[in-house]
Amino acid sequence: MHREYEAAVNAWWRFANLVTSEQSTLDQLAGCLCEAHEAWGRFSTSVAAVAGPVAAAKAAEQLRVAMYDWHR
Repeated sequence: MHREYEAAVNAWWRFANLVTSEQSTLDQLAGCLCEAHEAWGRFSTSVAAVAGPVAAAKAAEQLRVAMYDWHR
């Protein structure tokens, strides 16, 4: 699960870096967003396998709120 967590965090940081770069293209952003989404899917699946779906849903909601706050 730790590997999936690191992959998800790294993918979101790569996406954040592209979003804040004026040189980023739409294709780069789209590809990086897909990568981050897939990494999050692998991480949430591994969390659900260990902690159960309710705990995974609570963790996902916390991340969603944090990302929404960051976006604003």
